[in-house]
Amino acid sequence: MKKFFIKIGFISLLMLVLFSFLEKPITKINPYSNFVKKFYSDVNKGVKYDVFFYGSSKSYSSFNPRVFKDVLNMGSFNFGNNGQRLPTTSFVLTETIKAQKPKLAILELYNQSLKSPNTKENISFQFNTYDAFGLSVNKMVHSWNKFSLKELFLLYNKTIRNHKGWKTISTNSIDEQNTSYLKEENNGYRGWQYTVKNAKSYLPLSLKRDSEKIKNSDKLSKDQIKNIKESIAILKTNKIPALFITAPSLRELKNRTYPILSQSISTFLEDKNVKYLDLNFHIDSIGLRPQDFRDKIHLNNNGANKVSEYLAKWIHTNYNIGNLKYVSSKEFIKKGKFALKSLKVDQDLTSKLKILNSAYVSVGVDKMALILELESNDSKDLDEYSIMFHAYPDSEYSEELSPKAIAKKRKFEIWDFKPNIQTINNKKYLIRTIDTKIQKLKFINLGVYSAKGYKGLLYDKVTVKFN
Repeated sequence: MKKFFIKIGFISLLMLVLFSFLEKPITKINPYSNFVKKFYSDVNKGVKYDVFFYGSSKSYSSFNPRVFKDVLNMGSFNFGNNGQRLPTTSFVLTETIKAQKPKLAILELYNQSLKSPNTKENISFQFNTYDAFGLSVNKMVHSWNKFSLKELFLLYNKTIRNHKGWKTISTNSIDEQNTSYLKEENNGYRGWQYTVKNAKSYLPLSLKRDSEKIKNSDKLSKDQIKNIKESIAILKTNKIPALFITAPSLRELKNRTYPILSQSISTFLEDKNVKYLDLNFHIDSIGLRPQDFRDKIHLNNNGANKVSEYLAKWIHTNYNIGNLKYVSSKEFIKKGKFALKSLKVDQDLTSKLKILNSAYVSVGVDKMALILELESNDSKDLDEYSIMFHAYPDSEYSEELSPKAIAKKRKFEIWDFKPNIQTINNKKYLIRTIDTKIQKLKFINLGVYSAKGYKGLLYDKVTVKFN
C-alpha cells in the first residue's frame, strides 16, 4: 500500500511538472496579460497613473490613454478585457488598487456586463482575465465565491483547459488575435481601424432619454444590482471616486427600449451618490458618425480617439483631474490668446470684407483650427459664397497629408468650407476646424466662389504665409 501511494505521488508530481512545462506553449495567447505585466512593471518603476479604466472589450476599444495624456497631461491605464463581467471587474479592481490607488476609477458597463457569467463561453472569458494575475489571497477568495468546483479546477489548470491546442504546440499561436487592422495599442487600449459594414444604414445617430424617473426593478435584475453594489462597496471602502460609464454602441442607438435601461441604471447610481455617464446620449457633442465604429458595439480607432478627447475634458470639468492642454477656438479668442499669437494679414477677401488677422492653432487631439478676424460692413456678405481654403504643410509635416491628397498627388490639402461669421468679444471671425495631424503650415491660399458650385474665384486670391 505504501508503494502504491508513493507511485501515485510520483505520477502526480510528474504530471504537475509536465503541465507546468506545457502551460506556456499551449495556453491561449493573452494580450491582456502583457498589459497587466506592464502595469505592475511601471508601478515598480514609480510611474503614476491618475485614472484606471475597467470593463469589457468596449472599454479597451473606447478609452485611449494616449489621448488622455495628450489632452490632460496625465497617466491612465485601461484594464478592460474581452467579455469581462462586473463581478470579474470587482476582482481586477481589488487587485490593481493594491498596487496603486487612482484619483478616479471608471467602470464601463452595459446590459450584459452587469450580469454574472452563466454560460461556458462567458465563464471562459472571465478565466482569461484571472490568468493575467498571479496567485493571491484575493484571487483565491474571489474565485471560490464566484465559481463552482469544476470551474475552479479549470481556472487554475490552464493546460487542461486549453487541451484542444496540444496538436499545435510547436506554433505557440493558439487563438492568436488578428492584428491586421490594429492601428494603436498602449496601456491596455487596442484600436482597430476599419469600419462597420453598411455604415450609412445606421443614420441618423440619435437617442432620447426617457423623461420619467423609473424604479430600479423595472429593468435591473437582483443579480445586476448585487454586482453593482459590490463594485461600489470596494470603491467606497478604498475612498476612490468612481464614474460608471456606458460606451457608444450602434446597437443601443438603434434600440428604442434602451433608454429605459439607461435611465434605470442612472436612477440606481444616483440613489447611491455615484456618477453615471451614458455616452450614447452625447453622440452629437462627441461628433461621432457610423464610420467611427468597427462593428455594432465597438468603436474603431478614430471613434475611440473622439470619445477619449470628449471624456478627458468631461473628467477635467467634473473631477478637476489633469491639466487641460487644449481650449476651443472661442475660448482661444476670449482668453486673449488669438490677439497674442495671430499674424497680420490686412487683405480684402471680398469688396465688403477684409481679413485683418489669422491664426492656425491646435484645439484638440489631431484637431486644428484656422481663425480669421474680419472687418466687415455687411455680416451677410458671405452667405452666397463658399470659401476656398488650400493649406500647404510645413516640411516637417509633409508626410501627414491625407490619403486623398496623396492619391491625387497634391502637396496641399483642400479644406474648403461654407462660411459662418461669428461675433466674439464684439469682433467678427471665421473659424474652420479640421481633423488633421498637420500642426504647422507653410502658407494658405484663400478665396471665395459661388455657393452653387466652383466656376472660378470671384475675387483675388489671398495668400497668408505662416513662416
